[in-house]
Amino acid sequence: MTVPTFFADAAGNRFLIVVADVETGRRHVQALRLRPWVWTAIDNVLLLSPPIAAGQPTEFRIFEADGTESAMCGNGARAVAIVLDQLHLPPLLRVPDGSVLNLTITEGGDYRVPMGSVSVGDRLGDSCLSLITSDGSPVLSHWYDVLGEPHLVALVDDATAVPLDEWGGRVTPAANFTVASWVNHRRLFARTFERGVNRETLSCGTGAVAAAQHALSVSAPKQPLLEVEIDVLMRGGLLSVTIDGDVCHLTGPAQVVAIQSLRR
Repeated sequence: MTVPTFFADAAGNRFLIVVADVETGRRHVQALRLRPWVWTAIDNVLLLSPPIAAGQPTEFRIFEADGTESAMCGNGARAVAIVLDQLHLPPLLRVPDGSVLNLTITEGGDYRVPMGSVSVGDRLGDSCLSLITSDGSPVLSHWYDVLGEPHLVALVDDATAVPLDEWGGRVTPAANFTVASWVNHRRLFARTFERGVNRETLSCGTGAVAAAQHALSVSAPKQPLLEVEIDVLMRGGLLSVTIDGDVCHLTGPAQVVAIQSLRR
């Protein structure tokens, strides 16, 4: 018996999407860990376990190159929306924290996923960490939690000049590290060093959401964030983050680039 497998791209984030029950999916992930060359072409393996009862959400798991599991992947969820449509399954996704996400497509053909309420502070106790730039200037970064996925975010003058591998290496595996800078009043440029992947990826959905939330809170700390839309440019493409009070949505391009089958 074979297992449907999809290769997908979402704003530069690359995924291998496996459709199987949890036990079968885990076996395939373990087998893929023995093939290091596979991980040079992808960032994560996403496991979709379709429901037994009609109309119920599909279970969503995110596996990293180092064998760990992540709590959420915003770009991955958007890519999964295409697969659910091709499999004639409802656009409902149950993420590891138990939340059920309703995936939608915009009139322009982009894919949109609700990202819940972004919380400040981390489970380790401290809410911020000071990092030092090459010229000795301190940069204060803050912790954010996006549907259970932790990010440390720093707002700087020029995100392209940040030693991301060095700073990200200090933060992982406790959290992902995202650095951002304003391009104009409604657009950020952001980069993320992802834990589990343990390198900078071309795009990160949870990183984009955390960056937008942090940049807005720093720029307008006393203003309520009602119906605010921020474009977040990453090396792999452009994402859009909408913040309406405590609720965030992530929108951007996604496509399935190849389909194949793996033997069980």
